[in-house]
Amino acid sequence: MPYDKETGEELEKSSKHEGAKEKLEASMIFREVWEKAKKHEGYLDKKEMFLKEQKEWDKQQKKDGKE
Repeated sequence: MPYDKETGEELEKSSKHEGAKEKLEASMIFREVWEKAKKHEGYLDKKEMFLKEQKEWDKQQKKDGKE
């Protein structure tokens, strides 16, 4: 998301720039494939395993920081 350099406020999204139509089409294709991938059993298994490992890693980092 673009931001104004001086104020830091979020800028409005452009829908009239060159290539906007193609960008929207590509975005819709990506979204469709991403939604399909998120339902894939292999992805779900790997995501669950990753989140467990990440949680353990976070615990270890906190523990190591306290010593």
